Amino acid sequence: MISTAQASHHGGKTIFTSSWDEVKRHAKLEPFDIALVPFVLHDHHTPHEAVASIARCLRPNGTMLIADLSTWDLPRLTGLLRRGLARPLKAIDNRIDPGRLTEFACASGTVLADCRISTPRVCFPSASDIDQYLDIFGIYRGMDIPLNLRESRAIEYRQLFRSILDQQIYPFDDQRAFVICALEKQ
Repeated sequence: MISTAQASHHGGKTIFTSSWDEVKRHAKLEPFDIALVPFVLHDHHTPHEAVASIARCLRPNGTMLIADLSTWDLPRLTGLLRRGLARPLKAIDNRIDPGRLTEFACASGTVLADCRISTPRVCFPSASDIDQYLDIFGIYRGMDIPLNLRESRAIEYRQLFRSILDQQIYPFDDQRAFVICALEKQ
């Protein structure tokens, strides 16, 4: 996607890169007005450090726009899969909520200027549609939904979840929930 963006955008001050070193180099020369952080914090091992690092690259009054998975995301599917595991489950939820965002802001020299939750409905027409979703978004490998899954057991989970999904009535409706916020550097 970076190559596509670079090919279609010429000039200006927009930078397209996946290299953090390049970002820091540019920020030292001229801090950024805005940073976009789309759907990465929930997968980051130390999201508070990521937010702090990004904040250091902003000019005073610069804005960091974050969109990420909320802790309210896919409650029916999450509950169904937790019950289907048929064992006590206590999982760390790496998805984002306004409380965590406030902590990130305080630790990074920013303020939480605006925070909203977007809650679009999602409808899975069949078990195979949910299975495809679980595969594409890495749920079988332990990502995105707090289920304490180990990547090494992905094949086993897939078989178990398929049997759970086959017992459901379709279409299967659920609620997505995304946190969308602006952190402003002081």
